[in-house]
Amino acid sequence: MSRKIMGRSGKTPKGLATRARIVEAATGMFLDRGYVATTVAAIAKGSGVSAQAVYLAFGSKTAILKAAVDFAAAGDANEIAMAARPWMDQVRACTDVAAALDIVVEHAAASVERSSPIYEVIRTASADPEVAQLTADITAQRLESVRDIIVSLWGKPGFNPATTFEEAVAIGYMLISPEMFRLLVTDCGWTLPRWRSYLRDCLEAQMQVSTPA
Repeated sequence: MSRKIMGRSGKTPKGLATRARIVEAATGMFLDRGYVATTVAAIAKGSGVSAQAVYLAFGSKTAILKAAVDFAAAGDANEIAMAARPWMDQVRACTDVAAALDIVVEHAAASVERSSPIYEVIRTASADPEVAQLTADITAQRLESVRDIIVSLWGKPGFNPATTFEEAVAIGYMLISPEMFRLLVTDCGWTLPRWRSYLRDCLEAQMQVSTPA
């Protein structure tokens, strides 16, 4: 079991910069060595801080892994929830549902593409009890993010899913996923444009998106 202590928030510019540097170093090591073989001491050395500073910033190695997922998914180190991101404001404001879906696919697909490698790290380390719990937490977070997307589309003219709201969330969760990305791109060799086009087509078909008359 990894050592845990209470981490600081690190909300000062210096603290945020230190957190970002730690996550950047840890992400490279997780991808190269795997989660189990990566030590906090190695992360500290790679990020130019002490091991104590790493624990103060995050509290545990599992928390660093969670931050690596969050940074990859968001594309930056800003601790802003997906629902509060500017592109989601664009989706909510868009009256053309097809254009709104284009925005969703652009940003959601990019998020999956960036985070897929670190999700593979989590998958291969899932025997670790703390990583297993992290997997459950990330699953709940991803499901909530997709729910926010469906909420932003629900009720727009031309958005006519022949499902309940929760079924639409489940379909979106299945399609906008690192698992689907791994199957089609990593395993089957699809190009990124092909993957994005397929995602867009599936979402459009499943949600029965049409242009209002």
